[in-house]
Amino acid sequence: MFANKKHILALTKIKRTRTFPSKGQVNVRVGQKVSANEAIGEYIQEKEYSLINVRKLLNLNNNKDARQLIKCKVADTLQQDDLIAESGGLFSKTIRAPYMSEVLLINSSQILLQNVSNPVPLLAGMDSIVVEILPDRGAILEANGVLIQGIWGNQRIQSGMLIPILENPSHKLQISDIDVTYRGSILVGGYCDDINIIKYASELPLKGLVLSSIHPDLLSVAENSEVAIIVTDGFGDTPMNVRTFELLTTNSKRDTSVNAEYNLQLGKIPEIIIPLPAEGYLPNDITEFKPGLIVRINHGPQIGLMGEITKIMDKPSVLPHGIKTMCALVKIFKTGDDSEQKEQLFPLANIDVVE
Repeated sequence: MFANKKHILALTKIKRTRTFPSKGQVNVRVGQKVSANEAIGEYIQEKEYSLINVRKLLNLNNNKDARQLIKCKVADTLQQDDLIAESGGLFSKTIRAPYMSEVLLINSSQILLQNVSNPVPLLAGMDSIVVEILPDRGAILEANGVLIQGIWGNQRIQSGMLIPILENPSHKLQISDIDVTYRGSILVGGYCDDINIIKYASELPLKGLVLSSIHPDLLSVAENSEVAIIVTDGFGDTPMNVRTFELLTTNSKRDTSVNAEYNLQLGKIPEIIIPLPAEGYLPNDITEFKPGLIVRINHGPQIGLMGEITKIMDKPSVLPHGIKTMCALVKIFKTGDDSEQKEQLFPLANIDVVE
């Protein structure tokens, strides 16, 4: 069985295809240097339509009465919550625009609206060079340097100077660790369980925040933060894996890109990229499960833990909850106060190979 790889590499070539979700306009050229939060082009979101039945919504008896209560006309541009129709009287009912829209048609008591949207920029996602233009679709970008892929991100993209402040892989981030002089930087902390840290990071503001782990209760706050936030290892008090810790702490004060886009269905994985003045090789993204590979748990209560495959089971195993699936024995690396390595059974679907 083949496995997807998660990369934690000291030097590699990073090649990313950035495309619009619909037809767009590319605004860069081959050979151009771009920063992570620089737009390489823009596109218009797909059209959205709404049919509003005024007579039904205002509970009127006939279309003629409804037509007289309509406050807009064809070709009008409405802002969100603009008044469309109002019944009047002591218990007045109103209909308002659901979003910024244009009135396309008024037929009897029905109104057809079409959304109006400004062009949406497509960001580069990493400090890189444009190597190929995809007309009307996007561009292919390339960089060389450190590549660290995390397990969760809040969809933001930023770049700035890397400032590691964690003392060890098990460091717990305190609000007192964050100094005003870190404004505009990419801060590397440890485990975060304090909502005030996320809020303070936005107030400074920081450009990015790299955490080893985060308390699950803070995810909704982190998702709404304008700071690009990446979690490298897990949820709950999970230490940062040693390889990531060493790469981040030994590259202090380097310009760094943080792309916290996260969508497993679309293959988007949060990434930390540190450009280096050296040439790397493209990594292999697919490999076959076999003993000796280093893996990271990607699901369940032990998410983020790393270990080594000691055996691939030759037939499906029955798990405690009754599911029968192919599994591997993994020797989990020691963390924190653990006195010994633990060998446990994991479904192959729940482990990623780390390169």
